Amino acid sequence: MKLNAEVDTATSAHYRVRSYPTVLVLRSDGVEIDRVVGYYRAPEFTGLVEDYLDGRNTLASMAGAESTQGSDPAFLAKLADRYFEHGLYADAKARYLRLVALDRANKSGLVDDALMSLSRISRKGEDYARSLLEPSVGGAKPGASTITNVLPGKEPYHYPDNLPQVAAKSGPDCHGLPYLDGGQVPAP
Repeated sequence: MKLNAEVDTATSAHYRVRSYPTVLVLRSDGVEIDRVVGYYRAPEFTGLVEDYLDGRNTLASMAGAESTQGSDPAFLAKLADRYFEHGLYADAKARYLRLVALDRANKSGLVDDALMSLSRISRKGEDYARSLLEPSVGGAKPGASTITNVLPGKEPYHYPDNLPQVAAKSGPDCHGLPYLDGGQVPAP
């Protein structure tokens, strides 16, 4: 079955489809076995689907192996990525954070990617817009605060009078702003 997740939003929400393409491997009763997220060459894709149908390398099998392999940075990175692909961001975040704590010196070379994924997870959070907006409008308090500077300028651009001069001998004139040498500039 093929569906457009942007049209059939109920089904895509039910299966937590967050990126395209996502191919779901389902049992006959509609229960998800696992998913393939992204593009793969045919042999790799076929191998992944066959593994999932045989119960190998599924998110469930990897979660089951976490108790014995959870101190291996490579395993943690792969498990966190799988949770992320499944839209299970809290579970992914916990594994990425454990990877960062486990490998502070980044000997595995995986910490940078984990940190990038953590930033993507925080961006997907419900409070992302609020966390960006609050500092710009004065915090969580009602009202807004602004910092405004007004600089003297020239008349606005007028066509065709202000077209660039061909073979001009000087650069742009900085829109009529006054020239200040170093001695005239106030200290911050």
